Amino acid sequence: MRPVSNLLRSYRLHTNNANRFEHVKDHLINDFVPSCLDLNSEHQAVPIYGNANKYLIRFPVGRLSTNIHEIIVGDLSVALDTALSRAKTEVKPVFYSNRQTTINEKPAMVDMQVEFFPEKNGDSAYFSVVLSDSEFKSSSRKTSAVYDYSEETQQRIRDLENELLHKPEHLQVANEELETTNEELQAANEELMSSNEELQGTNEELQSVNEELYTVNCEHQEKIEELMTVNDDMDNVIRP
Repeated sequence: MRPVSNLLRSYRLHTNNANRFEHVKDHLINDFVPSCLDLNSEHQAVPIYGNANKYLIRFPVGRLSTNIHEIIVGDLSVALDTALSRAKTEVKPVFYSNRQTTINEKPAMVDMQVEFFPEKNGDSAYFSVVLSDSEFKSSSRKTSAVYDYSEETQQRIRDLENELLHKPEHLQVANEELETTNEELQAANEELMSSNEELQGTNEELQSVNEELYTVNCEHQEKIEELMTVNDDMDNVIRP
């Protein structure tokens, strides 16, 4: 069996190599991968890769938020919101190109790629968002569509209207669940009140028994005193 010191040395070496590899991996990602973000199902940015910070605004003073709609450059927010909705609905990548915006107080054209990954094998659903300047070229780049603000805004409005149509159904289900929960809580409360009343009755009975025991104890004490008095009298009679 290998000595413990050798095992510890091997573990430290493996850990150091793993940490060194993570550093190399991060360096390669930042240098060769386009700016991209991973979002959870609530559109919260989890990891950020590459130079994605250039497309994000500075965090405002006060409440800190990682919601992509609150931290992305304002001109890209509507396009990204539409792309996220389409990617989730159509379950296929959505590409937009030549989206006009302002970065570092300079006009810029941005390309956007959004893909939705549904929940699978226990893993949570998430989105991937890739942002790049329009002049960024790639041999594997897929065909993209120029973002039409008017058309996509109308599409986004239709999507929101469709969501609103389904809201009453969700609210009705939630309301029924709340009513069921309220009934269960009401029944539990009634049981607790009944148990409390029973406990109160038991407490009164115990109080009554305690008073009876106190009375019996007093009577017993009096009998002892009487017996002691009789005993003293007997001693006086018997004593010559």
